[in-house]
Amino acid sequence: MPVGYIEEPEINEFRRLLNLLLTHSQNTGGKIYLITSAMQGEGKSTVSSFLAMSNALYQGQNTILADFDLRRPTVHKLYDLPIQSGVSEILSDSITLEKALKMSPNPNLEILTAGSTAQTPLEMFTVSNLQRIETSLREKECMVFLDSPPIIPVSDTLLLSNFVDGILLVVKAGQSQKKVVQRAIDMLQLNSNKLLGVVINNLENALPYYYSQSYYDYRYE
Repeated sequence: MPVGYIEEPEINEFRRLLNLLLTHSQNTGGKIYLITSAMQGEGKSTVSSFLAMSNALYQGQNTILADFDLRRPTVHKLYDLPIQSGVSEILSDSITLEKALKMSPNPNLEILTAGSTAQTPLEMFTVSNLQRIETSLREKECMVFLDSPPIIPVSDTLLLSNFVDGILLVVKAGQSQKKVVQRAIDMLQLNSNKLLGVVINNLENALPYYYSQSYYDYRYE
């Protein structure tokens, strides 16, 4: 790790956020957490990745970061891993979870990339397929963070919400429209009532001067 990494203010914010999730996990027995946003470009993949890394690094806990955004996968790019042999292949029953997991630089963190198949998410996100991958994930002694698609454009996340223990909604300050965010919150609460809170990203006017503004200007691709 780079010198000073542990004391970076951005990292400390993720550690605080992680502590809230760990408290929820201890109180409820939850272990699968979904991170999403209302629309594209709000930083959900970065938040998912840093939460997973924080848990693996500071808690020393076995952790899985899974990319369920099959339409715009990002996690494999963040970790410079091949996208193949991932979530899509597990859902299509052509590979097991154990064979799909990929190692990261941290031995406590395993990566489940989006995978690549000819099927669309609508074809793969069936109740039976999602139940099968949920069962495999819960059998692992670890915390699981799912990077999911944004809520408004597609229905994937609402389907996924039925198989997780808690949800975080990432909102990008200065970009996310209030009505759109409220619509996303209403949809999540109506469908599963598992929304644990909202993560405000890119809150430039409220951050101390020593925060890196370039970090909070992450863009979804």
